[in-house]
Amino acid sequence: MLTFRVVNPARLLATALTLATLLVLLLVVLRDPLPGETWVLRSVHADEGSGPARALQAVSDATDLLPLALVAVVGTAVLLATRRVRSAGLLVAAVAVPWTVNPVLKDLLARDRPGLWPLGDVSAHSLPAGHAANSAALVAVVVTILAAGSSRRARRLALLVGAVLLVVVAAAQLALGRHYPSDLLVGWTWAGAWVALVVSLPLGTPARPDPDTPPPSGAPAQRTRTRRQS
Repeated sequence: MLTFRVVNPARLLATALTLATLLVLLLVVLRDPLPGETWVLRSVHADEGSGPARALQAVSDATDLLPLALVAVVGTAVLLATRRVRSAGLLVAAVAVPWTVNPVLKDLLARDRPGLWPLGDVSAHSLPAGHAANSAALVAVVVTILAAGSSRRARRLALLVGAVLLVVVAAAQLALGRHYPSDLLVGWTWAGAWVALVVSLPLGTPARPDPDTPPPSGAPAQRTRTRRQS
């Protein structure tokens, strides 16, 4: 008799995103930059000092690591205050690795930034894009936590808002000329793979406090009065 093992969807997603990451990296090794990447940068570039450039720089500053870390700290505090300890642990685990490992990956891969225009005070290497990886990790785990126990409509809304945020962050980096499109794609895929892997683990699924959960051992049981019928 044939038996089929149900594959964890989060683990399957982590595998797919990991393969996508490796594929893009292989293409970059074979040809850098990829065909069309320079054209994309020239097409969306915002001239330095212009109104759009200032707005895009504000987006870049607002999605740098420090502001994202503040959001993560506040979110973790809220989850702990509402006794959602598992979700708080999921948030910390999901963002900690991408935020600390991505700079190391940049140095290991050592891909130079586009250099089509003056870039100001930025690091020398561009792959994977830090803004893409950092924001993807935070957005993915926040959407996962918000979607737990929510309606289908709420889940769709959370996914839509998260996707729009990631696109805006990526567009800012492209228009400022700081990253090739493949830098951003690898940042998304590898950070998303990590979050999906964390969610796939036994303790990775966020959960709300269950009011029907029995009290801990030794805690006084709640007594209910029954009215005697005559």
